[in-house]
Amino acid sequence: MYMKKELTLILAVVICPFITGSAMAAGTADMSVGGTVITGSCTPTLSASTVDYGTIDVSRLTSTDEKAGNRLGFRDITLNVTCDSPMKVAWGVTDNRLGTAAWLSSDVEFLGPDYARAYFFGLGDTPEGKHIGSYSITLTESGSTVDGGPAHFLQRANASGPWTYLTNTTNADIYERDAAPDKQFTAGSPGTHEPMAATTASYALSISLQVDLMSNLNLTDDTVLDGSATFTLVYL
Repeated sequence: MYMKKELTLILAVVICPFITGSAMAAGTADMSVGGTVITGSCTPTLSASTVDYGTIDVSRLTSTDEKAGNRLGFRDITLNVTCDSPMKVAWGVTDNRLGTAAWLSSDVEFLGPDYARAYFFGLGDTPEGKHIGSYSITLTESGSTVDGGPAHFLQRANASGPWTYLTNTTNADIYERDAAPDKQFTAGSPGTHEPMAATTASYALSISLQVDLMSNLNLTDDTVLDGSATFTLVYL
């Protein structure tokens, strides 16, 4: 869904009946109108539109670790981007349950709760307004491909930021980074920070899900984990 922002131009006319002599000089304002016409298009698809954790018996949710919660494991999916012709394209993820993510991960404790929450997506709230849990999305170069070959990915913090390598400083053999709001990812030319034009790219994604402690949720009825996220392509 696109959000349209409107800019209203108000014209104010003042009639001055007492101006005499030479014409008064008026100020000016310049406006530029531009855009880009692209000669192709790209389509994103997911190997699975639903990441299904199945039916979870509440008796399994016995954790008392306030920072880890009840971890329910990983699910792997693939984001495929197919273009009509080689094109430079990035993608980002929007949390459709923004504001419902529970702070449940000792893995990024060093970042601090306020910063680290940006790396987690929400699962909805209980009727009492309690955050049910959270999940993260991790992109891994291992298992990903660009035009059928090895993948080299770049990331940036937002649409105007510089591109940097997709790296994990704690494990140089596996290049990964959690997707987060405002972040963008793209295929990069090896050895550079420049996005590359590609016809096909397959991004290997891993979903990790945690449910909050039962002492915090106090569940008495069946509860649906209601996570939802939108992947959006951006032409570069």
